[in-house]
Amino acid sequence: MQRIFFLIILLSLTLAALAQVPQLINYQGKLLKPDGTPVADGPYAMTFAIYAQPTGGVALWSEPQTAVQVKKGLFSVLLGSVNNLPANIFASPDRFFGVTVGTDPEMTPRQQITTAAYAFKAAVADKATEADKATTADKAAIADKAATADKATSADTVADGAITTVKIADAAVFGTKIKDGSIDTTKLAPPEDWKTAVLLNNWNVLTTGNMCPNVCFYKDALGCVHLQGVVYGGVSNTTALILPPGYRPKYRLLMSASACNMNAGSSYGCVVDIRTDGQVLPCPLDNNSWVSLSSIIFRAAQ
Repeated sequence: MQRIFFLIILLSLTLAALAQVPQLINYQGKLLKPDGTPVADGPYAMTFAIYAQPTGGVALWSEPQTAVQVKKGLFSVLLGSVNNLPANIFASPDRFFGVTVGTDPEMTPRQQITTAAYAFKAAVADKATEADKATTADKAAIADKAATADKATSADTVADGAITTVKIADAAVFGTKIKDGSIDTTKLAPPEDWKTAVLLNNWNVLTTGNMCPNVCFYKDALGCVHLQGVVYGGVSNTTALILPPGYRPKYRLLMSASACNMNAGSSYGCVVDIRTDGQVLPCPLDNNSWVSLSSIIFRAAQ
């Protein structure tokens, strides 16, 4: 039986020790039939793999799990509990996750693995630790080079338009390198206004309480797209809106979102499927639930 797979969220990293590489990854997902309904409850054989490319190639790591318990389509596994994750598995930012159920072909497309908030902090801490281990002589040499670099370039030596955004690395320019008063509002792009989305397929806006009266989106100065609003009434896994070019992700994204059954008043987590053609598909567990889009932020394709 062909199945459709949805990533919900990489929930947590189980650390062996503070400064060590995580040994296990808690991974949750959802299995649906082609008609959008959950598969039958029970154990399923699954194989999980990590690749260096979105299609083809040989897996850098994989492990079979023979009896993954699935209930209402949802499952949770610990990656690395069968085969250890290599210490350098995430040495490159280009890593893609593949899932195979039983004897079915591997599901497509593979999902790009992104960084969790605590992983960002851990990376910063690791770099700080390495810096603390540097010898006094090493630190002095680095300081001398930094001082020379500070004096090497002045505004008079750089032609207008010579430095573009593609030549500046992310986070390369920070506050201490910018002269006080050198940047004013005339040199900054004006903030973009919220744009109102057109809803499709019987999806409606939930406007009770203090909720946003429309489903809106905008892109900030860093190229990140922000969504806002709460939708309800449409069939799960159908298109609620289509983002225009310039507001679409480079790869298909399966983002976590809050949902609530309006009859029972019970809240739960669900998936919002954002595709490279701009389609946004909320995936609540039932058709009596609302889904909040207000926590969704992603980088637009450049």
